[in-house]
Amino acid sequence: MPRKAFVLYHSTFHRTAKRIAELLDVPAHNTNTLARPPRGSTLILNWGCKNPTMEFVRINGTWLNPPGAIRLTADKYLLMQQMSINGISVPDHYNHPEPNTVIRDRFSWGGRDLLNKIQINHPFWVKWIEKTREFRIYFAREPDGTIRLALREKEGDKSKSVWNRHNGFTFKNIPEDQATLRSELFAFGKRCIPTTNLTFGTVDIIKDHDGTTYLLEVNTAPRLQDGLYPGTMIAETLSKWITNAE
Repeated sequence: MPRKAFVLYHSTFHRTAKRIAELLDVPAHNTNTLARPPRGSTLILNWGCKNPTMEFVRINGTWLNPPGAIRLTADKYLLMQQMSINGISVPDHYNHPEPNTVIRDRFSWGGRDLLNKIQINHPFWVKWIEKTREFRIYFAREPDGTIRLALREKEGDKSKSVWNRHNGFTFKNIPEDQATLRSELFAFGKRCIPTTNLTFGTVDIIKDHDGTTYLLEVNTAPRLQDGLYPGTMIAETLSKWITNAE
């Protein structure tokens, strides 16, 4: 019997999309090459696709991470605006140059614009914050509305301006004895989720020298580590949606 669920992905995220499809035992389809949805589909696991074709938009089913939510989070400037309106702390940001800011591309990912890896076509300016710690919160909403959360901290050479895996950074667990910090970060991350309208993803946040917490960005196609938590937490949660659909 054909599966009711499938992973729809943008080609940029093909590796993680195919990995989650493998973990969930469902098909994975690239929106750029698939002309029409699989017959009988009622559940779409959207892995970073913000502009699916009308054939997919017309599906009478459930979207986990609807395209509109992907479009919001993919636009860093718009996301910061919406988060700020909703009372979430974000770095000051502008649509014109200001002192003590760095230029960014609204649609870049992985810090490539800060590393001069891409041409900036959609500029905005962000106040530079000297961060002391950076965290990633993984989240997934179960069918009954329960939000599951997991937390990791970035570890590496903190003298670098961009903290990502290309600069040698990895993730580590936060010790259980830092319960107050964990609770604070979970509360902050949970406040960010409603603005996004996402079912699953990650929230990247930083702390400055004064201990202030800021949202940096939200990711809709999280990189999963094979068989390791918190990637398995997201997979387990999505599996419940699939079970309900079938």
